[in-house]
Amino acid sequence: GEYETVEELKKGIEEDMLKRKQESAQNAFEDAVIEALVENVEGEIPECMYDNKAKEDVDSFAQRLAQQGIDVDTYLMYMGMDKAIFESQMRERAVADVKIELAVEKIIELEGIAASEEAIADEYKKMSEMYQLDVEKLKELVPEATVAAEIAKQEAFKVVIDSAKAEKPAAK
Repeated sequence: GEYETVEELKKGIEEDMLKRKQESAQNAFEDAVIEALVENVEGEIPECMYDNKAKEDVDSFAQRLAQQGIDVDTYLMYMGMDKAIFESQMRERAVADVKIELAVEKIIELEGIAASEEAIADEYKKMSEMYQLDVEKLKELVPEATVAAEIAKQEAFKVVIDSAKAEKPAAK
């Protein structure tokens, strides 16, 4: 393959393993930061926001299943899952999603985050390469405001992640 000696192979494997461990640790850190963000969202959030998000998520999930020729009840039967538990899990996820969305919107507002024209152009270019579509066609399919909003959200997440501090767990 790409290595000429056993030593080079060993070193390559070690580097790959280290890289995967670092990526895994970074992902775990980011997940913990987002979880902490959700736990610290304060304010009166109408229950209907959670209910609407949960319904959207269930409907979207059902639609994806239908594209594969299966309905939700059949899926749940195969998974050995009760419909009430499924809906409870979807609602729980919806609560977190709504809180994240509201927190991100507030961070965007407070930090004055806005996507630059260059960032928007770069994102359209990446999407063009990913989906093998002309940039102008993409602009017809995905409005610039949507791309700008997504870039702003990613920047807000970056602000949260970059300002978070990892703490060592207390010794037991």
